[in-house]
Amino acid sequence: MKLRLNLPFQFFFASLVFFPFFFGACSEEMADKDNPPAGKSTAFALVKEGRPLAPLVLAPDATPRNREAARELATAIRNISGAEVEILEATPATAPARAVWIGRQPGMEKLFPGVDLELTQPEEIRLVTTTDHLLIAGRDRFDPKHFTIPGQFEPIEGKQWEYGTANAVYTFIQDALGVRWVLPGPLGVDYVESPSITVQPLDVRYHPQFRLRMGILNMYDQGTVRGGAIRDWARHQRMLLDSLDIDGGHAFTEWWERYGETRPELFALQPDGTRGTIPAEGHHKKICEGEPAVWDVWLEEVGQTLEENPMKMIFNVSANDNWSTGHCVDPRSQAWDPPRDQAGELVTYNYADGVRLQRPPMSDRYVTFANKLAEKLKAKYPDRELFVSQAAYGGTSRQAPVSARPHDNVIILSVHNFLFRGKAEREEQMRMFDDWSKLAKTFIWRPNMGGSSGWSWGTPDVGFTRAAHDLKWVAERGTIGIFIDMIWDHWGTQGPLYYLLAQLAWNPYQDANVILEDFCQRSYGPAGATMLTYWRLMETMRDRIEDESPTRFRMVDSPRYYTAEFFAQAQALLDQADKETAEAPEKYGKRLELVQAGLDYTKFVIDTRAAMQRWEDSKGRDEEAKAHVLANWAKADEMRKNSPEFAISWIRSFRNDVPATKQRRRMFGLHPDLALKGKFLEEYRSGGTAAKDELE
Repeated sequence: MKLRLNLPFQFFFASLVFFPFFFGACSEEMADKDNPPAGKSTAFALVKEGRPLAPLVLAPDATPRNREAARELATAIRNISGAEVEILEATPATAPARAVWIGRQPGMEKLFPGVDLELTQPEEIRLVTTTDHLLIAGRDRFDPKHFTIPGQFEPIEGKQWEYGTANAVYTFIQDALGVRWVLPGPLGVDYVESPSITVQPLDVRYHPQFRLRMGILNMYDQGTVRGGAIRDWARHQRMLLDSLDIDGGHAFTEWWERYGETRPELFALQPDGTRGTIPAEGHHKKICEGEPAVWDVWLEEVGQTLEENPMKMIFNVSANDNWSTGHCVDPRSQAWDPPRDQAGELVTYNYADGVRLQRPPMSDRYVTFANKLAEKLKAKYPDRELFVSQAAYGGTSRQAPVSARPHDNVIILSVHNFLFRGKAEREEQMRMFDDWSKLAKTFIWRPNMGGSSGWSWGTPDVGFTRAAHDLKWVAERGTIGIFIDMIWDHWGTQGPLYYLLAQLAWNPYQDANVILEDFCQRSYGPAGATMLTYWRLMETMRDRIEDESPTRFRMVDSPRYYTAEFFAQAQALLDQADKETAEAPEKYGKRLELVQAGLDYTKFVIDTRAAMQRWEDSKGRDEEAKAHVLANWAKADEMRKNSPEFAISWIRSFRNDVPATKQRRRMFGLHPDLALKGKFLEEYRSGGTAAKDELE
């Protein structure tokens, strides 16, 4: 018998052939979606009653990532049908009568006559069936001498510039075999068992618009900032193996340590005539953009990097953090700023001894600086495809430049923070984003997530509808990548949003409602409808907080929203879901345990914040409230021991092994050492900006 699928998956399955739902850019053969051309593709029998009907054949030059993907395809087939599919490590001398071909290889034109197999777009994938053959291929670009390169945390294995074939395999596993990776780890893998698998006719051509996708999880160079299970999840979602390795941070954070004593001319001139005086932190000190020695030192460091990692393509030149403080007043740097009468709103810059200067924004300066370095990069390496990245960040450069325009080899990182934010914040940020997007040939969105409705605290900050709108909106403006600062891995409270972001990163034009319905049905089985109601309840609450709270860091007001009545409503839904899965496979109940842990954690956070509010309102005199907060922090250690894996990122929350002050950005307002007080508290209560700027 054929692989029998539930209704939601049947819809997804049909979309491959008749509705280009996942594949937003389809081949010409697919243009008439209701009447696909006869003879172009046919159904392909892969397994019959547990017996494999075709081996998997790897191309002769199969990369490590393609071999890994082929093994995972074989595993998926075995999990579904029990069939052990043979993997042929190289193209045989005589082509098998029936086969699955992984990657383009000799003889494909004869096996797929009349089918255009050329791959011309970045990361392009191709899926084609005939009666006897299935092709799963994509555009691969790599240097076989450099499959292993240095990484931020450890060597990176299997490095390529493009991973089209591997992503084609994961697309096939998800969309044709019906596998879902709803969570990291074994519990998160969901598939429908069947002794037979027949792949319906496929003729798919697609390339993702977002070429930077692993930035959604803030993964630098596929490093170990995340554990292996989360990296695996990101790979299966086609996020990890993208084609733009962007450093989304600040470029000159180590320069003061390297050159502060020996090369003071590299650093920002201050109004008092000193250089690099403030900010005090070395990683925040600004450089002198107009100093030619800066350009030369930077180019020398690029050369050293390329010797260690010839695969690197993009070099960051973004200014160091603490955007309002210590910028260069050297006339050579200021010459790149626009005239005051053309600059629009002036910006206040802070210096030592309370000096504050009103100056134009630095967007023109930063673009000119990036252009200067891009020119030098191109002159030194004329035959290489190399880029410079520059952030449009903070009050210094969120406004579009007046006259400077980025060169073609300059990538602009837009730090405009409207990702599923509240209505009050969105309009201005989106306007500035739109202005920038019209100027840059290569444009990447890099929103900060610190200060919204519980994102870093780990409460259910799940803005599904707004996130879907925003990803489509930036895609329509030519954005080619997303880098979020940052996701904290709270899967028990925010997991469905991570899944939605991952799916939309591959194709931002999909219907988010369909994705979420499928997620809930596959994650929770018979409780799918109930759990969709649960997650929509969480979304409604976070949207209400975003839109109604007068403060910019909205979670400080969370106790007046997350009431006992709200928690009772949420718990009733989980109790109902628990009943609905009582006789179902164990995996559904286990996944519900993850969500229950997330709800319990949310109650814990809100209780802690409520006690903190009492302590703050008493101006530090309510010792009972303070004791309650500290008791909660002690209780967190026991909660961590009993928490399901991946439910809450405890390494980033309520850590008693790290001073609270070092957890400031994530735990602000949840510990007496991180209390809101004085003018700071007044700013929050009145919805002022100073506190938000301090956090960012």
